[in-house]
Amino acid sequence: MKRILTVTACAAIIGWAGSATALSITNGSFETGNFSGWSITEQWGGSAKVVTVAEAFKGNTYTATDGRYMADLTATSFVQQNQTWSAGESLSFDWAFLGMDARVPIVNWFNDTALFEIVGANNVPVYSVVLADILSTGNYNDTGWQTFTYTFTTDGSGSIRFGVQNKTSFFQDSVLLVDNVRSAAPVPEPTTMLLFGTGLLSLAAVGRRRAASKA
Repeated sequence: MKRILTVTACAAIIGWAGSATALSITNGSFETGNFSGWSITEQWGGSAKVVTVAEAFKGNTYTATDGRYMADLTATSFVQQNQTWSAGESLSFDWAFLGMDARVPIVNWFNDTALFEIVGANNVPVYSVVLADILSTGNYNDTGWQTFTYTFTTDGSGSIRFGVQNKTSFFQDSVLLVDNVRSAAPVPEPTTMLLFGTGLLSLAAVGRRRAASKA
């Protein structure tokens, strides 16, 4: 009976640990040297490529944050990957915006923009955030490497998408660098933690009874 209780408690804990469905990111650091696992969209002269080094307008040099390679998206271009996720799961990635243009005030021309999006049915974004643009970064400036984390609030499927848009000017194309796209550890819900704690208490109780029976 004691063995049965122990196995049951262990199974509950193992089941909890394995119940969180991790996002399955393919080639998240682009270490294949190409966009294997990703789909590419290139518009208006934009390009998507995998590189080992990139140089900003003012001379700052960028290398990958994880491994040797990184994605280099030149306006206007996007890369995306199909995914299925669960509520509470998190996605993290490293990014840098290299502004190669100067924004024209009032009319907001040349305000190149870097985006991250969650795309649903019919390729329509259900979530979109501006990572950086010329307005926030400054003319011809770059951001340095940053990390962004997004936590899914509902179960679902679709795709994750990164891209940079060229606004009006097609002669000076800003760049979005992306690397180390990964599944981040989800935060357990209170009810899950309660079940986990109950499993630990069950193990502790069995251990105490065993110790008492041997005394």
